[in-house]
Amino acid sequence: MLYNGSNLKSYRHNILYRKGVKSLINTNKLLGIFAENRKTKKEVAEILGISPKTLGEKLNKGVFGSDEMQKMIDAFNIDDPVSIFFVHE
Repeated sequence: MLYNGSNLKSYRHNILYRKGVKSLINTNKLLGIFAENRKTKKEVAEILGISPKTLGEKLNKGVFGSDEMQKMIDAFNIDDPVSIFFVHE
């Protein structure tokens, strides 16, 4: 399935606002993708147009905006973004 900004926004909205369901980023998997692509957090922050500090905060909270998710999907050719960006706790 091709994921675009509106697909991600809609999917994220449905997940986040469903009662009793908390959505988190699979941070370990995402950091693994950065490492596989030999990108530092500083370089990833540049790709996203945010500071390295903000990237660290987003990774700690497990929350990214749909535009940021799309940039990572495109930059790192992520085939299955749902398994990374919409993990249920």
